[in-house]
Amino acid sequence: MKLLSKITLLALAFILAAGSTKTIAQVSFGTDVVSRYVWRGIDFGQSLSFQPGIAYASGNFEIGAWGSYANDIGVANELDLYASYSFDLDDASSLSIGVTDYYFPAAPGTFTTFDTDGNHVIEPFLSYSGVFSFTAYMNILNDPDNSIYLSASYPFEVEDVSMEAFLGFIPGESAWYGNTSAAVQEIGLSASKEITITESFSLPVFTSYIINPYQEISFLFFGISL
Repeated sequence: MKLLSKITLLALAFILAAGSTKTIAQVSFGTDVVSRYVWRGIDFGQSLSFQPGIAYASGNFEIGAWGSYANDIGVANELDLYASYSFDLDDASSLSIGVTDYYFPAAPGTFTTFDTDGNHVIEPFLSYSGVFSFTAYMNILNDPDNSIYLSASYPFEVEDVSMEAFLGFIPGESAWYGNTSAAVQEIGLSASKEITITESFSLPVFTSYIINPYQEISFLFFGISL
């Protein structure tokens, strides 16, 4: 963990990029507008939120930035940097490794990635994607519990609607998630589709219903992608 804490996210990006055997590169960007920002069974800000993102991908390597900014002043905002690399196992499955730097803007002068004041949390992850998807995450900086989060999901189609059932589990006590014991953190179902506006323009929309059994609370939120 000490070694990882000395490696900058930018350096990791170059290391992963060097291993890419494909040369096709693309830049994507956009924003989601959501009625609530619910992350792993937790409501951040209890407000309408705007969530922009930009990503650069080359072959199986991707690096990007993603943020969430609440409509109400004074509630939770977030700006994340991430990098990942995927390995194709066969035509229908892949394995991905990566890292996310969760940054919660506070006062000026707090942007240093590997600080120790809690404005950043560094989280590597390992993910398998196939008929089912499984991902394991672990905090390695600014989390005394080194919290682990395990998720599983199953995508499927119902007519022209893309659906996904998902589940998240925390295997131990975690102040980061507000849990004092192992617990199922979320059980949910999401749906998304594109609504045709004109012959040349369609609007992606999505919704999710999420239950947090540990906190005994549920959420239903809606979003659009621009």
